[in-house]
Amino acid sequence: MKRALDRLAERILSLTAVDDAPRRISKLRAAFIIVSLHVTVRLTLAIFFAHGPRALLPLPGLLFVLGLRRRLLRPAAIVLALVECVRFALAYPDVSNHYLIECLAIAIFAVVDLDREEEQGLCLQLLAWLVVVALFASGLQKVLHGAYFKGQYLAYMIANTDRFRDFFGPLLSAADLAHLKALAGATDHLHFAFGHALGPMPGPYRVHSLLFVAISNAVWLGELTVSIGLLSRKIRPAALACGLLLMAGILASSHEVFFDTLFVNLLLLFARSDLNRKLLPLSLAAYALYLLVGFGVVHASFVW
Repeated sequence: MKRALDRLAERILSLTAVDDAPRRISKLRAAFIIVSLHVTVRLTLAIFFAHGPRALLPLPGLLFVLGLRRRLLRPAAIVLALVECVRFALAYPDVSNHYLIECLAIAIFAVVDLDREEEQGLCLQLLAWLVVVALFASGLQKVLHGAYFKGQYLAYMIANTDRFRDFFGPLLSAADLAHLKALAGATDHLHFAFGHALGPMPGPYRVHSLLFVAISNAVWLGELTVSIGLLSRKIRPAALACGLLLMAGILASSHEVFFDTLFVNLLLLFARSDLNRKLLPLSLAAYALYLLVGFGVVHASFVW
């Protein structure tokens, strides 16, 4: 029974295997740098925003630097993972799915030993499965809630955020834009009892643009299709290209650049070449910018 379960687990994990043996370790080291740096920036800014003791500010950065040494990579990952998991537990249920992905990504590096060649492939497969599950769960959630079928969710975001309004505004008529602007803040004064709203609901959050509705449905369709396509070696290159295009659209509309930097790097693990390593300088520059923005040294507007 145990052997059968082991074989089943191996077959499932192998679905995300990539033919990248010569570049695997370079990809994984670059991935660790990105994941640990992401967590480091997150923890550093959390201390800063909470007005914690200034003596604690360098500690996440020190862990990151220590993790760059081969022998200290796993111990650094273990400490970072423990801190992230404790923060997740303390903040639960007020935590985002983005933060959960961050915790799981650093936890993967904590449980595997990259000095063992057989575990390098396992680490890559686990990280790749994290991407697949995240995309599939995101698409499935949109289907189950049904708020993307007629563009309701995106229409709500247009009504209440400038970033979505600026991106999707050109697709809408002046009448639709005026209608959605009139609904700005309409949900702020709702009262609920036993999970049900008291009084009439605002809306409808609907527009007449067929292209807008098509784009709305393309989001969940894209997430589900890409997640499944990444499991097939034959169509994986096309799925990867579609996934990067999907992320570009999400980034342009949502401005969630902090998390998207991490997720795009994880998505690049499906490439046969070590693209994440080649793009590492760009990613490092991005995280340096995020840190400067968090400290107020540089002024920029985006969603963390």
